[in-house]
Amino acid sequence: MAITSLVISKEAVNLNNNSPNHYSGYGNVIAGRVMAIIGMVLSSIFLIFVIIKYALVGMYFLAINKLFD
Repeated sequence: MAITSLVISKEAVNLNNNSPNHYSGYGNVIAGRVMAIIGMVLSSIFLIFVIIKYALVGMYFLAINKLFD
């Protein structure tokens, strides 16, 4: 969703730059863009956390498996 929001906000910024008197609510575009960036950063952090978690769980089960062999 964040990537889609960034693409749409880029189009809105371009429309506003081409005819600034025609459009209003430019602050909402900037706020949406900031929220999209924050969402992308949080999603990336969560994805890294999940990858590390499953890597650690996998190493734990490999260590237990070697103990019982």
